[in-house]
Amino acid sequence: MEVKFEIWGRPSYLRRTLELWFKEVRDIVEEEYGIKLVFTVKNTSDEYPKIVFNGEVVFEGLPGEEGYLIELLKSVIERKVGLKPRCERIVD
Repeated sequence: MEVKFEIWGRPSYLRRTLELWFKEVRDIVEEEYGIKLVFTVKNTSDEYPKIVFNGEVVFEGLPGEEGYLIELLKSVIERKVGLKPRCERIVD
């Protein structure tokens, strides 16, 4: 299953950092949920980057660190997609 996110924003240090963090944490989230995490980048005039899922802005700005990004992605996957981490699926 593919779960798709978008990063919206003008080309900037903040957006580039967010793109790099997505690449760094992708494997962690994919392994935990058994999914393929995909993200695309959209150039907009927004000063701060936005993380978008299914057309809905789920976060604006840059999370304080990569760990916060992981938690944000996990939260969206669980609430909006309805998936649980693999370890919880085994126990249920």
